[in-house]
Amino acid sequence: MSAVVFSQFGNLLIQANYDKEYGRGPEADAASKNLISTIFLIGNIIQVPLSLYIGHLCDGKRKVWALLTVCNFLSICFAVPFMIFIDTNNVGLVLGFVGLSTFRFTIYMLCLTMLSKIVKPESRGTLYGVFGVSGSIGVLLINKIGGILFDGYSHSWPFGICIGAQLTFMLLGLALGLTGKVKI
Repeated sequence: MSAVVFSQFGNLLIQANYDKEYGRGPEADAASKNLISTIFLIGNIIQVPLSLYIGHLCDGKRKVWALLTVCNFLSICFAVPFMIFIDTNNVGLVLGFVGLSTFRFTIYMLCLTMLSKIVKPESRGTLYGVFGVSGSIGVLLINKIGGILFDGYSHSWPFGICIGAQLTFMLLGLALGLTGKVKI
């Protein structure tokens, strides 16, 4: 779900910061679109070799839960400058956003990889269906609740809640992996 939060509300955040800096208008719109496309371009350029390498590691003797924990940790590390510089479109926010957009897809794919290794091959279709439905419900909730928080309270609320949830799941995965409850 962090992918949805940072993709959707990150764009709105950058637009709001430029509107605050330049005032609403074509100059703010152009600057916002340019920065957003640059962030996603850089993130995707980094993400492709990273995903290939991590996929290669998953095929070997590496534990998927450990790779997932590392990617979550790195993602949270990039969230720190994002949250510190949330009210400005400076290098800290851009660096944080690039890191978050880089790791979001990798984390998603590692979750699917781990789940597919846990479930029997004949049950994977059901697993992917449940994963897809839960993701769809999450997107609906994120759009509504995140929008209320973003517009009504503070631009940082949807991101802070998402980072808190990501930290919780990372620590849970780490605890389950270290105690041997997850062996994949």
